[in-house]
Amino acid sequence: MSDKKNNFITRQVQQTSAFLTAYQELLELRDEWDALGYNTEISDDDIAGDNSHVTAAMLADAFTSLAAIKSLMDTGHKTNLFRLVP
Repeated sequence: MSDKKNNFITRQVQQTSAFLTAYQELLELRDEWDALGYNTEISDDDIAGDNSHVTAAMLADAFTSLAAIKSLMDTGHKTNLFRLVP
């Protein structure tokens, strides 16, 4: 196998691992969002600094998108990704 192909495979495995780690962290944030009632507790007034481009509605929308991704992942796609990671 060529070094170029091996490098590609290595990068695919690394990025898949990074994606799965980020995905799990997002699911944990969703659990925290739900448990602490942040959907009604966080308002635009709570958002400042580096996050000033974000609104409370955008946070809720992101968790709606995460739920859609989770539904897709739960149909077998998560397994496909986990098989790449040692």
